Amino acid sequence: MHGKKRPAGQVLISRLLRRTLARKALALLQQWAQLRSVADRKARSKQMQKRNRASCGSHVLKVLFLLLLLQLLLLLLLLLLLLLHLLLLPLLLLLLLLLLL
Repeated sequence: MHGKKRPAGQVLISRLLRRTLARKALALLQQWAQLRSVADRKARSKQMQKRNRASCGSHVLKVLFLLLLLQLLLLLLLLLLLLLHLLLLPLLLLLLLLLLL
């Protein structure tokens, strides 16, 4: 078939077929790329949501820990006041007794 020329109609049809196949292949590749980018975006957004949830959980834990520390400090302050009261009350009573005598 190297020596013979193909009919013009056959050449035209083969060119059209090649062009349409190339266009369809290009369109399919573009659709595939779009689907992949959408899937990648969704996966990235899910990862970000997980990170945000994890960081939110750690913030909640930090706040709860700080509240626990605050409660412990208040309890220590209360115990200190109770000790002062127990120590000072007899001293004040003794002082009052001495003043009355």
